[in-house]
Amino acid sequence: MSVDGKISGIIGLGHGSLSLVSQIGSSIGRKFSYCLVPFFSNANMSSKLNFGDAAIVSGTGTVSTPIVQGKFRTYYATTLEAFSVGNDIIKLENSTFGLDKMGNTIIDSGSTFTHLPIALYSRLESAVASIIKLKRVPDPTQQMSLCYKTTSKKLNVPIITAHFSGASVHLNAVNTFIPIDHKIMCFTFVPHKDFPYVVFGNIAQQNFLVGFDLFKNSISFKPTDCTKH
Repeated sequence: MSVDGKISGIIGLGHGSLSLVSQIGSSIGRKFSYCLVPFFSNANMSSKLNFGDAAIVSGTGTVSTPIVQGKFRTYYATTLEAFSVGNDIIKLENSTFGLDKMGNTIIDSGSTFTHLPIALYSRLESAVASIIKLKRVPDPTQQMSLCYKTTSKKLNVPIITAHFSGASVHLNAVNTFIPIDHKIMCFTFVPHKDFPYVVFGNIAQQNFLVGFDLFKNSISFKPTDCTKH
C-alpha cells in the first residue's frame, strides 16, 4: 500500500489476536516501544519501533501509567485525571464519561489528532486561548477549531500537561500545534461528539519514547529527541 509515496503499510500493535504484538508476544516478552519523529522535522529521519529488551523505557524523566483493562478490548486504555495549562487545572471525572474504572483514555498511535469530548475540549481550548494573545483565524482545512495567524517561530505556546494516573506528561509546542501553511498554526486537540472518551493521538506523542509492557500492564513516556534516538 502507498499513500503519496510516504506510507508502505500498516502494522497492528493492539490487543487483538491478529496484531503483530499478539502473534509474537512470547518472543518479545510482550514489550514494544516507539519514538515518533515530528511530522514537520527538518531531519530526514524515520520513527523507530522496538521490541523485547530493546523496548524497555527507563531512566531520567520516565513516567508510567497503568493499562486499564475494560471495554477497550483491542486498544490500550488508561486514566487521564486532568489537563493543566499554566495555573489552570482542568479535571476529568470518569463518571462524566460513564466508564467508571475502565479507563477514559486510549493511547493511539494510529490517530493523528487528540480527540476530546466536546465539554472537555471547550474548557481546554479556553485555557489555551486565554494565554495566546494572537489573532485567531479559521482553519483552511476545516479540521481544527483553534488557529492563529502566525508562524511556529512567533507562536508562544504554553506547556500543556496531561496528568495520567501516576504520570504527568508535559506537552510542548511540537505536541500541540502544527503549521497549516507558512502563516497559520492550529491546535491539534479537537472536539468529538461521537464518543465520550479521550483519544491521545500521535502528534501528542511525538518526541517521546513510548513503551508498552504488557506483562506489567503499564505505558511509559520518556521525553526524547526522536530524530536522534
